[in-house]
Amino acid sequence: MAGAPIGNKNAAKGFQATHALEIALRVHQGEKDIDELASGVKTLVQLWLKQIEDAVESGDPAKMKLITERLDGRPRQAVDVGGQDDNPIVSEIRRKIVKP
Repeated sequence: MAGAPIGNKNAAKGFQATHALEIALRVHQGEKDIDELASGVKTLVQLWLKQIEDAVESGDPAKMKLITERLDGRPRQAVDVGGQDDNPIVSEIRRKIVKP
């Protein structure tokens, strides 16, 4: 037998947030009941809390960093736009025409 064992729900992991957003969209469009949205959000929050608890208990810094980035967003990346000695900002352009 190939594939995951019967009852394995690993493939569904990570899609809970997407599912909750889909339900929210359907509620907004009038296709779903608000109670279903509340149930989906409650399940999602419980899942997140469980993942945070597991990360803290395991002490795995990579897990904690990933969760922090998911909740707070990734830190902004520094972009070098010039102004240093090796990469000055161009403030003047001259065109000089020379007769041959």
